[in-house]
Amino acid sequence: MPYFFIMEKVILSILSVLMSVAAIGQDIDFYVKEVGNGNHNPEIHCIKPLNTNLKIYRRYSYESEFQYIDSKTFNTPNDSYVDKSITICYNEDQYIDESDNNIYYYITNNDSTSFSEEKGGRFGDSNNPEWPKITRLDIENNNLVIHWESSISEDIHHYELRKQNLSGGWDSIHSYYKYSSPITIAENICDSINVFNFPYTIFATDLCGNPSLIGELDETKNYLYPPVLESVEYDNCDTLSFKWSKNRSLSGEITGCQIQYKSDYTAQDTKDIDIRLSDIDTSEPDHQIYKLKVSDYTELRSNNDSLYFRIRTTAGQYSSSTCWFGPVTIIDIPDAPDFSIVSVKTAPDNSENEIELSMTDNNPNPYSDREYVLSRDYGSNTPEIIWSSNDNEIFRYSNQFTTTISNTISNINSHINYRLSVIYKCNDNTPLTLDETLFNSIHLVKVDNDAEFKLSWNSISAGSYDNITYNVVRTYDGEDYTEDVQNSTTYINDLSFVEPNSFKPANWHVEAINNEGITIAVSNTITLKNSGKIEMPDAFIPDSDIKINRFFGPMNKFDENDIRKYRLLIFNNSGTLIWSTEKYSSDMEDDTSRWNGKDFRGQPCVRGTYIYEVYMEFKDASITPLTSRGTVTLIRNN
Repeated sequence: MPYFFIMEKVILSILSVLMSVAAIGQDIDFYVKEVGNGNHNPEIHCIKPLNTNLKIYRRYSYESEFQYIDSKTFNTPNDSYVDKSITICYNEDQYIDESDNNIYYYITNNDSTSFSEEKGGRFGDSNNPEWPKITRLDIENNNLVIHWESSISEDIHHYELRKQNLSGGWDSIHSYYKYSSPITIAENICDSINVFNFPYTIFATDLCGNPSLIGELDETKNYLYPPVLESVEYDNCDTLSFKWSKNRSLSGEITGCQIQYKSDYTAQDTKDIDIRLSDIDTSEPDHQIYKLKVSDYTELRSNNDSLYFRIRTTAGQYSSSTCWFGPVTIIDIPDAPDFSIVSVKTAPDNSENEIELSMTDNNPNPYSDREYVLSRDYGSNTPEIIWSSNDNEIFRYSNQFTTTISNTISNINSHINYRLSVIYKCNDNTPLTLDETLFNSIHLVKVDNDAEFKLSWNSISAGSYDNITYNVVRTYDGEDYTEDVQNSTTYINDLSFVEPNSFKPANWHVEAINNEGITIAVSNTITLKNSGKIEMPDAFIPDSDIKINRFFGPMNKFDENDIRKYRLLIFNNSGTLIWSTEKYSSDMEDDTSRWNGKDFRGQPCVRGTYIYEVYMEFKDASITPLTSRGTVTLIRNN
């Protein structure tokens, strides 16, 4: 036997005897606990610092031999040393016989004169690893692809893909070692998928073989249920209806949803259509339903009659998608031509509107059984169809069509909404509106105001036109005057253009001009039959030799039969009313309708300046009431 081996046996035998003898008076105070990510590595804690190098031994029973592990200097209180050379896995639900399953640690100083013993039994892994964070669930080519965040924990030994069986247990399908995300399940899940019984998940397993707890699975809802697209139906007109199981694949409510489609099942490239969550029908407890108008996505019809669809949902940072569904045949329906209401012009007497329409269709097969309908409504009234036609009539001889429609209107009291629609009858005779354009007429009104003349009208919505401006056009005494008011919808005028003592009518209308300088709408006409003013003299002489100079009143010769109301008021300088009359006469020498220079008592007023107010209202309500206020000088010869 070699000499050094004999000496080592002798030393260990002596050490065993010394430790047994000195165990009663141990002076190295330490304890052992289970530590590590999974609590399966024993850790030695020295309670009092010993600034000397200590040797650490272990043995599995009193009968076994000592094993030298390492040496360490414990410099601070509770300084520790982890025995990484051994992994102790223990299930605390099982009873372990201490005589067979204990581990003993010994610490001694270099000269072996001081040592201590600590029994470290029942070490083991009592904590299950955490669940991996699953971040994405895809289905590609009928295979399930799972992405998760790999743990940085040294305790994780591998991951397991498990599938719940019919009895509720979890069957292991495959094991994947650390940092192997993502994984693909190479099985045809799309042919066997079930809405309510398709849970997959990823288990984490530690070095002792402990898996993630099933209880945590229930709390985090980390089942892998991809949303199952059960049906995609096309109504042979314009609507695709999607029905899929509610997203239960990842925790949290869905925050985003897309429809993905492709023309070839084997194609890798897909196109996306984002869905507003508020548009999804969630009234059914276990399903979500969405209806998509094909006409809103012209690319759905481009060169393909059949498409494959799937649904992709997101919940927070997680996402998942369904299996592809299809092929779904989409029947081609015609597009709407380029069409518009070019202009709407209202007759001056509000009796008739003239509507100009324009249409152009570059469809190589223009006879598409489309119907064109022009309707109108007054506010909340039921829309009324005033014109209709079809492809055979409009595009029989040319791909361009223009027409002017004269439409009789009675009792206009507001602007009119016009709607030009293109309607297609689907295979089941369901009417489908391919496109429509709106247009408002202008309705001009006079705003009553004694102080000024004011016009007002509605702003218009004129289809695709923008930057609409307005011109106010006035016609008086055979001449037109135009004023550009930009985008304002009111106009104020002081009537200074009117000739004195004139009853010539003044007419106003408003024109809407588009950004190309074209008149697209003309309003009705407002007419004022009398826009004159009351002419009053500056002075009069009550004792004049000329009789006509003896009276103060209007110099206009209005017909008494046209006057509905008349009032003349005279005030002195202090503002006291001294004389008035409400009788009108065209006779310039009638002292009942004109002031003769006397007060209410019949006493002559002194020379000086007096204040007057005069008001005239006509029986014809379209004639503007006339008012005048000013001063007059009373002169006396004697």
